[in-house]
Amino acid sequence: MAQRGAVLVMILGGALALSGCSRIASLNPFGSRTTADLPYAASLSDDRAGNLTVTVKAGGAGIAAVRESARMPVTEYCLRRRGNSAADWVMDPSGGDWAATRDERGDLTFRARCRA
Repeated sequence: MAQRGAVLVMILGGALALSGCSRIASLNPFGSRTTADLPYAASLSDDRAGNLTVTVKAGGAGIAAVRESARMPVTEYCLRRRGNSAADWVMDPSGGDWAATRDERGDLTFRARCRA
């Protein structure tokens, strides 16, 4: 009888331990925000040299309005790939803001690199 109780406790303990795994795996290091919560959709690509390009479907909006939509996917990428959320952005020639190119649809493209 004591053996049966011990086995039952082990099974229940294992089930409880495993049930916590999915919760831990779903924790978001950015709190409850996800890229789906941002005002503009963005796509990120990288090259073999570590340069990142993020394009924000801006619809003609300015840099200040889309900054968070560009920043978050880069931050997530750097955190997951480099273990550090910091990124260096390509700046415009005046050095005052991020450099951006706008396409015919009004979308903005930015370039960055994860900090080492």
